[in-house]
Amino acid sequence: MLTTIFAKPIIDIGVIIASFDKAKQRAVALKEIGYIFKEENRTDRLFFTKGPENKRTHYLHVGEAGSGYIENMVIFRDYLKKHKDIAKEYEILKKKLADLYSEDRYTYTSKKEKFILSVIKKAKNNF
Repeated sequence: MLTTIFAKPIIDIGVIIASFDKAKQRAVALKEIGYIFKEENRTDRLFFTKGPENKRTHYLHVGEAGSGYIENMVIFRDYLKKHKDIAKEYEILKKKLADLYSEDRYTYTSKKEKFILSVIKKAKNNF
């Protein structure tokens, strides 16, 4: 059964690769089709965006095999699909944060992280 929650109209794509080195080599090809590499202080993913700053269309998350980054994204998604009450709680949190931090994407994203990590932990404990 499909669970729908409030979300920005952005497509999130997760890709698992063998090595970040190879992905960085492909950044030029991704740039040719409109993706921009976002330098971050993170070691668990590479992140690309598509679309103008105020109207993103795509987020491309690239994780190395074995890192668990993309796998955790899938675990989180699947858990929300199975647990409508948790999905609703996440929706409420996202709306609240969107209102508070509409002009600050970094803070909006970082404030969601604690909730997301707690759901992933809960999901993993239920396997």
